[in-house]
Amino acid sequence: MEGCIVTSVNSVEQYNINIFPNPAYDQLHIYSPENEISKVVVYSSLGQKVLEQVILNTETDISLSEFSAGIYWIDVALRNGGRYTEKVMVLDW
Repeated sequence: MEGCIVTSVNSVEQYNINIFPNPAYDQLHIYSPENEISKVVVYSSLGQKVLEQVILNTETDISLSEFSAGIYWIDVALRNGGRYTEKVMVLDW
């Protein structure tokens, strides 16, 4: 569609993944009770990769203490090949 702007991302396949709190201050918790997380990548609102972590677990905490306030995209890769992306707002203390 010409002239359209994408404002959100919806996964075709749904996964039971929880990313919280949102908005967040200093830490973000990611929990996937049904599938093991293989990697988490955080992108800035400009699309720049600001963090990449290999996880190999069903849950993890991401430190946001070095992040500036703003909007970030959290891309969660699952061990079964699935992906989940969610927008998160990081706030200043």
